[in-house]
Amino acid sequence: MAATLFLLACAGQGLVLAWPGGAIAPPEVPCLAPTIVSRDAPLEIAGSGSNLPLVERVVAAWRAEEPGVRVRVHPSIGSGGAIRALLDGAINIGLVSRPLRPGEGRDEFGDEPVVVWYAEVPVVAAGNPDVPVESLDAERLQRIVEGREQRWPDGSPIVFVAREPSDSSLAAAEARHPALGRALREAFLSGRFATAYSDAALLDALERIPGAVGLTDLGQVRLRGTLRVLCELGTKPLGAVVTGGRPREDQAEFLARLRSPATRALAETAGYRVLP
Repeated sequence: MAATLFLLACAGQGLVLAWPGGAIAPPEVPCLAPTIVSRDAPLEIAGSGSNLPLVERVVAAWRAEEPGVRVRVHPSIGSGGAIRALLDGAINIGLVSRPLRPGEGRDEFGDEPVVVWYAEVPVVAAGNPDVPVESLDAERLQRIVEGREQRWPDGSPIVFVAREPSDSSLAAAEARHPALGRALREAFLSGRFATAYSDAALLDALERIPGAVGLTDLGQVRLRGTLRVLCELGTKPLGAVVTGGRPREDQAEFLARLRSPATRALAETAGYRVLP
């Protein structure tokens, strides 16, 4: 029960959009023989929102081929939430969009989790479809984040939507553009901007708010189909995590589907690079 409550609490928190003062080289994967588990036990999948658009489509195709398969993809709980939920037994597969930290995911017996890195995706600045520019660069985005540029060329206001400092897109942008990364972290601490605490909340805000701009990834933008890509700022990995030992039969099948030709075709159309 505690594990289930933890997952639900994290999923609820992940959909918050907060205004200041209130809420609004990949490792070698060992080849493990699958453990056969009854399909009556659903395969529970949750984690970083960056993975969800592609994973949801992979699962939808699986259900279309096998109508009886029981798989649940939960709302975003973040990479860290995925690891904690996996260790707590609330989920069977965790989705991450950053490298694991030393010791992260190690269970009570000292066993390390197995991470299957299946794709990379560009991190981008995206905007409301009606923003009156075709592109930005990192320097101009930094001026926006620092408050030195507050209006678009037509005089309409720029509305920057921030992410929390632990966001994987922010970390990827900071790795390539350190000054922009510092500005993004300072902007969050200053409380000058609305903060989205999940990818879904950010994308909804960018779609809904005229003049809005924020950091996300190319795959989510293209699969959503409504936002404007303004510049590329870095790249981040996407992985699926399972606990050590033999995977369940449906875990092994899901991991195989992540690397299937059909998934590769969909992913590459949306801007992901599927790893060999």
